[in-house]
Amino acid sequence: MKITTRRSFRRVAATIAVFLVALTGVTLSSGAPAQAGSNGQQVYVDGGPGSGYAYIFGSNQDGTMVSSPSMRLNGSGYGQLDNWWWKGHVVITFFDRDGSFAGQRGCQVPQSQWWSNWTRC
Repeated sequence: MKITTRRSFRRVAATIAVFLVALTGVTLSSGAPAQAGSNGQQVYVDGGPGSGYAYIFGSNQDGTMVSSPSMRLNGSGYGQLDNWWWKGHVVITFFDRDGSFAGQRGCQVPQSQWWSNWTRC
């Protein structure tokens, strides 16, 4: 039996259509929306020294006390630490770009929130 290009194209198109319908059904049938940051939050800071850096010390998502790597701050004092999750009380320590101590502040990080997985400290 000789399969033509047109017949092959129709089979591929039909397979893709069935897959998309099945995928849409699975996506729409999930009852509850995903909850962002349900066991800790990522942290961003602003108001630190321009072009300085910061460290975060506190409880991670597992409840273990940890210290973050250095977080670079941009010229306006903003910085964020991707893929580090915190909850409870954390302490942010700031340093100027020359390494001198520039201040410290505490922040309460919620364990969960529905609108985001980022918390401003």
